[in-house]
Amino acid sequence: MAVILRRSTKNSLVLIDEFGKGTAPASGISVLTSALKKLVSVGCKVICTTHFLEIFSLGLFKDGLDGVSTQRMTVHISTKDQETDSDNKHDGYEKHKRYDDAVPLFKLERGIAETSAGLVCAKMAGVDARVLERAHEIIGAVRDGNPVGPMLESENRLSPLSDVFAKNALRIFLGIDSWIHATDLDLQVLKEHISTIW
Repeated sequence: MAVILRRSTKNSLVLIDEFGKGTAPASGISVLTSALKKLVSVGCKVICTTHFLEIFSLGLFKDGLDGVSTQRMTVHISTKDQETDSDNKHDGYEKHKRYDDAVPLFKLERGIAETSAGLVCAKMAGVDARVLERAHEIIGAVRDGNPVGPMLESENRLSPLSDVFAKNALRIFLGIDSWIHATDLDLQVLKEHISTIW
């Protein structure tokens, strides 16, 4: 990105795909927005794909101003879900669940996406339904400004602590006051319990 920002001219075509992902969202959003504003000021043509919808929801860029034109992927939502949507019988959480059943059509249309459709992609990729349900819980908590609580161990079949051997290994590990002064026997017992887990 640094080279692009230094060398771009009004004759440049710049392609940016998911810049800033893998960073803290605030950092990614701020760096991408700053980079795009610089490229707009140079006057070059830019095609940018991003899941940082906050660039528009926070008013950092406005569709139709300063040469910015937004496009989004067309998504098919079943008629039943559209009726629910028009009746306004859902809150933000239900709206998100509605998009979980959406089908991307891989066709661009004018406008700003309402959601990144990450759960749609996860579902299409075959992610376990329990993981998707937990994602819905987290989305709801974050949206409502509530803390995200830990998943109950009894509901988490994927938890390594669901195994009795793992629980015993954890008890042994936590039962030693200081592993710096642990005996060879303590280490051997812990190793044996850990080896039974895998």
